[in-house]
Amino acid sequence: MPMVLRIAAWSVVAVMGLAASEVPAQKPKAPVKPKAAAPKAPAPAPTPPEPPKPKQWQVVSRYVADGVETVTTVYAGSQRQRVELPGGTTIITQCDLSRAVRVSDRARAFAIVPFAAPTAAPSSSPPAPPKPGASVLVRSTGTDTGERRDLFGQQARHLKLVTTTEPTPQACDKKKGRIETDGWFADIPELQECAGAKALRTPVEPAGACRDPRVEENTGIAISGFPLAYSVVASDAAGKEISKLVVEVTALTREELSSPLYEPPTAFAALADAEALTAAARRAELEELGTTPKLAGIIRIGVAPPGDRSGNSVAADAMRSSLLEDFSQRPFEAVPLSAGTPEEQQAEARKKECDYLVRAELASLTTSTPGKVGGLVRRASGGGTPAEIHEAGVALELIPLGAGAARAKKLSASAKTGAFTWRQAVGLARFAGKLYFGMTGGMMTTLMNSSGAGGSGPLGGGDPTVNAIMMLLGPAASNESTVDLATPAAVVAAALQKAAADAMKELQPK
Repeated sequence: MPMVLRIAAWSVVAVMGLAASEVPAQKPKAPVKPKAAAPKAPAPAPTPPEPPKPKQWQVVSRYVADGVETVTTVYAGSQRQRVELPGGTTIITQCDLSRAVRVSDRARAFAIVPFAAPTAAPSSSPPAPPKPGASVLVRSTGTDTGERRDLFGQQARHLKLVTTTEPTPQACDKKKGRIETDGWFADIPELQECAGAKALRTPVEPAGACRDPRVEENTGIAISGFPLAYSVVASDAAGKEISKLVVEVTALTREELSSPLYEPPTAFAALADAEALTAAARRAELEELGTTPKLAGIIRIGVAPPGDRSGNSVAADAMRSSLLEDFSQRPFEAVPLSAGTPEEQQAEARKKECDYLVRAELASLTTSTPGKVGGLVRRASGGGTPAEIHEAGVALELIPLGAGAARAKKLSASAKTGAFTWRQAVGLARFAGKLYFGMTGGMMTTLMNSSGAGGSGPLGGGDPTVNAIMMLLGPAASNESTVDLATPAAVVAAALQKAAADAMKELQPK
């Protein structure tokens, strides 16, 4: 190797050795300690399954009764139901508490109605026993046609029922009749367990009413199930249709309903009983009358506050309330007018679309001690001798308001203690029927026969809406009744009723 190359190689080795001697020796790394494992979180407890929610339903139904259409809504669980009727009236049936709750939105009040039947008040005129051999034979024949149909996911059965009434010659009630029920029924237990039938208290039969013993014959099947669609047609002995009800469920859905639906509203006042609630609802209704457009075919009558020339300070509001009720039967509709001059009353009546204006006046009201003749008449009617005899006379002026109308007519009427005034059941209940269902007298009779006291009858108490209406109408809906004119107020009311009846005869189409 040449000298020059050996010197260069030694130089490189020397430099590398020197560099190596200057690098400090590295210390060995300490071993890494493994981290402690984190404790495992406990496994979450299994979520308990939700308890099964009770089956609850919402049912919307359309009723057509004598040409009047009504829509109602029913909410139902197993032990409670809520029926919402027109006019702001609701019936809550609480079968678990053996009671119903009547609620009035108009009066912002409610009343508790126990299921137990009321005690009949003692009557001053006990009813006469039925004549020997008097009875009414009621024959009912139920048929399953065998037809089935799916309605709202429910299998519905096509069932029919024909009921006839045949009085014996000795019976007080001579009317023969026939009721045909034709409908589709499904087994929906939650809608049938608390159908409100228990809330239909046993009617209290008034004194003096015709009450023939009923003999029932039932053949075929019993109608059962919840009615999803049905019709009820009532006919007289000649086969002429008296009234017709057609019902159709338009919506049937399963809902998660809240408990407050089945309780009285906390913001509403609790009244002592159903009678107090009816009076409160009536007052609220009177305030609203005349604020809605008049329906076709209705004759609207404006009732001015009555005057009083008797000198007895009889309340004008009480007399006007009597007239408003007396004139509230189809095709008539009564609305209250405010006090004012005759011109102001006519202007208000025209504004409220009234066809007639009625002005009434209590002309006289006298009280005397009964003589011998009065006492004999009283005893013959079934009561004792009255301590006082009251006699009232009223005058009524009927003023037409249409263009080119005829002249006003003046009428008068009177009533006296010892007499009795008879009113048909639908007459006593006409205000309730008009307010809650818009039905006529024939339709109320059909519904009574369809529902039956205590939930019997063609529908077996299965329609909650019908049950609610029957409960609202009360005992007066299923009986004729007599009114004993033993007080000045009763005598005045009877005289006003007679005058109103005469006025409506004048207004009937000739």
